[in-house]
Amino acid sequence: MKIRNRKFITLCGLVALGLWSGSCESFLELDPPNSKISREPLFSNEGTAEAALTGLYQTLFTGFASGSTGSVTVNAALAADELDITSLSGAPNAYEAINQNEITADNASIAELWSDAYAVIYGANAMIEGLGAAKGLSGETVRQLTGEALFVRAFTYFYLVNLFGEVPLITDTDYRANAAAPLSTIDAIYSRIMADLEQAEQLVDEAYPDGERFRPNRATVMALRARVRLYRQDWAGAEALASAVISLEGMYRMEAVGNVFLRASQEALWQRMGSTVNANAAEAALFLTSRQYRHTVTESLYGAFDAMDSRRAGWLLSVQEDDYTYQVPYKYKVPTDLDADAVEYSLLLRLAEQYLIRAEARTNMGDLPGAIADLDVIRGRAGLPLLQNIQPDIGAEALMDSILVERQRELFTEWGHRWLDLKRTGRAMKVLVPLKPGFTEDDLFFPIPESDLLRNPNLN
Repeated sequence: MKIRNRKFITLCGLVALGLWSGSCESFLELDPPNSKISREPLFSNEGTAEAALTGLYQTLFTGFASGSTGSVTVNAALAADELDITSLSGAPNAYEAINQNEITADNASIAELWSDAYAVIYGANAMIEGLGAAKGLSGETVRQLTGEALFVRAFTYFYLVNLFGEVPLITDTDYRANAAAPLSTIDAIYSRIMADLEQAEQLVDEAYPDGERFRPNRATVMALRARVRLYRQDWAGAEALASAVISLEGMYRMEAVGNVFLRASQEALWQRMGSTVNANAAEAALFLTSRQYRHTVTESLYGAFDAMDSRRAGWLLSVQEDDYTYQVPYKYKVPTDLDADAVEYSLLLRLAEQYLIRAEARTNMGDLPGAIADLDVIRGRAGLPLLQNIQPDIGAEALMDSILVERQRELFTEWGHRWLDLKRTGRAMKVLVPLKPGFTEDDLFFPIPESDLLRNPNLN
């Protein structure tokens, strides 16, 4: 499957990574590289090495991490019980199919998600290999950039394994071997993710490299490690890592509901800037300005909020159009405006999730008072009564249900949290079957794209 050239023709694009010229195939289908450019000059000085890293982030943020139609956020929200499509002039069939959980291997949006993710992995592998052989860089630069590339690779594989299940585990740029790469087990993929993150935590600095929060620091890596440990049911590990992030009070704090998604948010652990320096979050443009079709909040999601919940008023917007009223996500309020400085950045990781991770981990370890205290941080910020006041003796099962409801309210339309939560906790069938008749366990993972299956029989 062809990856659109714009994925690589960005700030550094082909020149920075020095891996392609002209169009290129999916990472798993690469022909011998056309480019004769040696990688060595790319890592001979600080400027070119930083440019190569910028190219990697451009590939990440213009693909499956873009926040636009076709991104993880939108595809996973359509598959779950968060978003519907309200068609104004005919929504694309690929998105309708995802919304109805009738996804076939030729679904164009899912195929692009897969292709985009492996493009990022290819770039990360190229960075890791190039930095490993670099001779003209300081040790500090090699450590930081290698740590970031490892983090990006782990982040990408986290979504691949959770969206698709068993996938090829590619850790180098050997196109011949990669073209026939077999599927790896979920355990093997998670082992690589955890190893990459553990190494990245040792390599990256405590401070953000660029002054803003676009590039991961040590707390960013710990936050993703906490999530991975939670998904692997390592409750003690998840609790310890989340606690380490939460303890950094001088750098991070919970913001008021209206300030969470602002550029200067102190809740942000990792942000994504817009497509240009002064562009706002892509999610605002998608949810607020689309005229061809709308991504509307489902009745079940809207009904999950209490009337007193400040998130309902602050993060959902009621729209009246052609005698029809619907709700759209309103976490991001400023559509892209290239004539003014950006006021909102997209959030990839934030502090609220760490409290929810720790609450869930503590519940599973039997520390119910600690879990209640963490959940009350989220409830209190939303203006809801505190559990320690209204249900201090709540049992573990009921508390777990409350945590998942708060995750639904707090993290909706952010990075597929709801879709992944329903699957990892075994609640997908119970929740989605009544909403989407015909939903089966076969719908829990996206299908590997048909074109890749045809080219590589080892993916069968």
